[in-house]
Amino acid sequence: TDQNSRFANVISSNGAKVTDLSHAKTLYQSEIPKQTALSLLNACQSEKLGIIAHIRHEYLLQGHSLVFLGRLIYGKDARKVRYVQNMEQTIQELSCDVKELQFYFFPKTHAAAQKCILQNSPSLRAAYTGQYAEIFSSEPSKRGALTHLAQSLGIAKSEIACIGD
Repeated sequence: TDQNSRFANVISSNGAKVTDLSHAKTLYQSEIPKQTALSLLNACQSEKLGIIAHIRHEYLLQGHSLVFLGRLIYGKDARKVRYVQNMEQTIQELSCDVKELQFYFFPKTHAAAQKCILQNSPSLRAAYTGQYAEIFSSEPSKRGALTHLAQSLGIAKSEIACIGD
């Protein structure tokens, strides 16, 4: 590995993805397996949730009101927002995993029910606010992504310095 290639890699999405920028290649990626996402969506059917899925650099939004809000939330990335009528059916038809799911609580009292549902999904983690939960695979971490990257580049642990949050 030459010196320049060591500075051409990016760890993003809290460690869920490692990208080799010089070759535009994904070296490591951890997402929610399609079947896990479908099971979670099925378990949440009775809840009144706004649902967003981030898949292949696109935001799929279930519900017209979320599409409008999505355009406000995502700003310049709004061109990546797409309305879907049924999220579970849409994901079923795709041949890929899910980067993350976002559940918006209407009303806010559904947040407690969502936490209970997620307790039965140990392969998932969630970050909560008062209005929504961001759900992602429990596998990724910045440490794990860095370890994977260092091993693939043949870099010893003693040669690594980390800066950031």
